[in-house]
Amino acid sequence: EEEEGAILSKGYLNYDTKYNSENLSFPLFCGTNADKPFCDISSEFSAQCLLLSSATALDYASNCLDQPKCEAENRVRQALHRLSLAQDEFRVNCENEIQKKEVEKMIALLSLRALLGIGNDLLGADILQANGLSEALLDIHQEELGQPSGFSTLLNVKATSDLAEEKKMQITARILLRMCAKMLSLTGKFVLTVGHFDLSLGSIQRKLITIASSTKDVIAVYEDVDLAAKQHRDKGIEFYSEDELNWLIIEAYNRGVHLSLLGDFASSESLFSTGLNLLPLGGIELQCHAKEMRTALSNAVTNKLAAADPNYVVP
Repeated sequence: EEEEGAILSKGYLNYDTKYNSENLSFPLFCGTNADKPFCDISSEFSAQCLLLSSATALDYASNCLDQPKCEAENRVRQALHRLSLAQDEFRVNCENEIQKKEVEKMIALLSLRALLGIGNDLLGADILQANGLSEALLDIHQEELGQPSGFSTLLNVKATSDLAEEKKMQITARILLRMCAKMLSLTGKFVLTVGHFDLSLGSIQRKLITIASSTKDVIAVYEDVDLAAKQHRDKGIEFYSEDELNWLIIEAYNRGVHLSLLGDFASSESLFSTGLNLLPLGGIELQCHAKEMRTALSNAVTNKLAAADPNYVVP
């Protein structure tokens, strides 16, 4: 450990002399990472210095709009690297579990703030998924429920998603938007009103379906919608608006037809099935299409079986 009155040589100041922009580590919220560079800061005090300097660096980077883009991005990455080192040292040196938990929360929120400044969509997505930032933010959101600040993380994630989309960080924006849907589902609300701001689960899921980059992503959203429909029947909870339901039903059917024409019968079956599950809850103007949708589902199942087994005989 550093001696009282000694020069801070092995920790915080030593960090800047060894900083290498080609060999960065980023905060890790799940498992362990054997590839992370060895951290040689020597005390909890050094970790506190790194943590505070990271927040200051992020503030400074956000105000450097007049500097070259690469300079601001480098400062943000450097701040994330400091957060990573501080995270390691707090875990090693801090014996107060409550303080450690609060520090992890601070690092997660600072990492979320830094996502938009790193200038790399794939790296942002990797920090969210592979490094476990998404799950860490979901845990923070669950802890906040029932508290006065119960929706602050949800609103921060939604705002970051919107900004990521503006910055053309499409993968990062989709991941964050999917997190918003999960967080809103955890509140038990389909529409959340905070001040003059309304956040609708149906509108978020509609956007997720619209901007999805793959059929798998679309089906994942519809699985969440299907689950919500089941819970609605079982518990009588509040639900999507009729307009949202009608859009989800029509979109599921149209995409199912398109996938059938492409020969993806398994995916079309999933979408037709979800559409039929939602149909009784939709507008009366859609009920007349029930027979047509059941026929489409039956054909998708038959074609899927026939494609899997050349000897399959259609009933």
